[in-house]
Amino acid sequence: MKICTECEALRPGRFRKVIAIEKEAAAPLALPHGHDLRDLARTLSRMFQDRDELRGGSLLRRLGGVRAEADLEQLAAHAPLRLVYRRDAGTWHLHTIRVLDRVELTEIAFPGAAARRAAALADAASELATVSHPEACRISELVAAADASWDDRVIRCLTALARLVDAGDAKPARAFAADVLGHSKALVPLRARLERIVGPLDRLGIRDAGAVVLVGGHGVLRLPDRELDLGGLRYLGIAPQEVEKLVDIDVPAGGVMIVENLTPFHACLDHVIGRQQVLVVWSGGFPSRGVVTFIRKLAAKGCRIRAWCDLDLGGIRITRVLHRITEGSIDPLMMTGNDARTATRPVALSPEQREAMQRDLALHGDAFLADTLRTLLELSVWVEQETMLDRLAGAI
Repeated sequence: MKICTECEALRPGRFRKVIAIEKEAAAPLALPHGHDLRDLARTLSRMFQDRDELRGGSLLRRLGGVRAEADLEQLAAHAPLRLVYRRDAGTWHLHTIRVLDRVELTEIAFPGAAARRAAALADAASELATVSHPEACRISELVAAADASWDDRVIRCLTALARLVDAGDAKPARAFAADVLGHSKALVPLRARLERIVGPLDRLGIRDAGAVVLVGGHGVLRLPDRELDLGGLRYLGIAPQEVEKLVDIDVPAGGVMIVENLTPFHACLDHVIGRQQVLVVWSGGFPSRGVVTFIRKLAAKGCRIRAWCDLDLGGIRITRVLHRITEGSIDPLMMTGNDARTATRPVALSPEQREAMQRDLALHGDAFLADTLRTLLELSVWVEQETMLDRLAGAI
């Protein structure tokens, strides 16, 4: 019975129903060296990379075996885990598992992980101190504010990506993995995670083939010992070393178009070949060293140069790089705020994309195409090149 605070009458007490039971170690014990639970800790560490909670039923089914729940309870005595039980049909069942400290769980799963992560962060701070490319600077900022869940492999990959972009190079994915992670296939399980952080890796120079400059349409490339007439070919792939040997480029009357993605590059060739005198260049995302050299040779001729990229932060940054390479003599194609407003198939911005755009405007509010970026933020959308192919014929 309870006494009412207002009238002092006796009132029956309420029955308090137990909704859930939570278990966690008050002071986790050190896991014995070589203990079998370390494999379970490694499995959980990987699963907790981008989440704080796992469903108990699905986890037990994934782990399998009659001892799975008992092993989880035993691991919770050593690791920063909270087990939550709920009643079902009169029996308490494991409902969820929550991680309380990802860094500590990773250290238990992979002893020495904290030291390796600290060393990777120190190396990154030293190696990225002098980068100047806008995308490399962005990656450097992300590494400086590294999420606690990023292990040394993620940090080393991001550092190497920033240096690759800053150098204007491109690398096959397997060669990149071998150089950075020590194994040609080690990038495969990390790729999706890295792309959630920095976007598509092929835009940053990680490709299935090495660096190549793709050009097509019309024009003549003059080497010391030969001439290459693009008019007789659909397109031509040139090694960066051969680009440096070019002594002259005959640019057609329609000028030059630089296109970010490969599918729109081919679409431009479809519209140009046999119809308009235009030289088309594939930038391959952020331009590699060979593409930069080729564009500088074009800019030196004083011809008209247009750039067409995705209407998103990455595409705008690529266009800014091209704007700088050509010393301001570049015209964006289908990249205005009005193009964003009239797009028929825009994609909604994610919270991460909005935050990145807002940060870019705060740092570079007067930069090239900043007004387009403001429009994208206002509409909360971005637009892929591939969804604007129907406008291409009228835009070229």
